[in-house]
Amino acid sequence: MNIADTKSAINTYFTSEASEMYILIAAAIALVILGVVFLTLLHGRFSQIFGVGLLVLALIYGSTGVSLLSRDSANRAQLIAALDAPITSETEAMLTAEQTRIKAVVDNYRNLQYMFAGFAAVGLALILFWPTQIGMAIAATALTFSVSGVLVDHYSEHRATIYYNDLTISLGSSS
Repeated sequence: MNIADTKSAINTYFTSEASEMYILIAAAIALVILGVVFLTLLHGRFSQIFGVGLLVLALIYGSTGVSLLSRDSANRAQLIAALDAPITSETEAMLTAEQTRIKAVVDNYRNLQYMFAGFAAVGLALILFWPTQIGMAIAATALTFSVSGVLVDHYSEHRATIYYNDLTISLGSSS
């Protein structure tokens, strides 16, 4: 096992993940501001419902960003500490568990893509079959969630796949 390459892969993945979480938190703050603008400054049923929808999205993005930042920090520190100590079977077991975890993450992106496609389909159906202010506001929220989710997950999936492959190479070379 090349410890330097393994550490580099871990640090690169978790640094990139942290950057993405900071972007999600910033997006959540922007959505709160936009939601408040829609709720307080604009009038009409569309504005009120869309404003609430933006606040719900802000809650989703903000809680995701904060929870992953705190979890990832501990996970990264544990992995790096294990690599700084003499390599044992426990170290390899920890890296294998991390590889299994990240493989599950990579495999789950397909489900997330289906979910975002479902939200887009709901948004389009609402536009077609419920063209009222309420329907349009819910559609706008669903489409906003769908598009932003696809954009974020595209880069997350790419980064997670690279990390998984790096761990696979690292663990394969330890045999």
